[in-house]
Amino acid sequence: MTKAPRDRTPWYILLLAAGIGAVLGVGVARSLWRQQQQQGRPLNARQGLRLALVVLKALRQLTSLD
Repeated sequence: MTKAPRDRTPWYILLLAAGIGAVLGVGVARSLWRQQQQQGRPLNARQGLRLALVVLKALRQLTSLD
């Protein structure tokens, strides 16, 4: 008896994508934070949340199979 193919992405692929996304997100946020600090304008909470939302949307697109 053979298993039917699954339409879901394997958990380890999702975990890998989440890890890569987290590292990239931290790198981008750190770069933006440093850039803003040098200009004398630190990031505020709204800008941080907007950045997190952009990273999450990018991760969702990377892991979708559509």
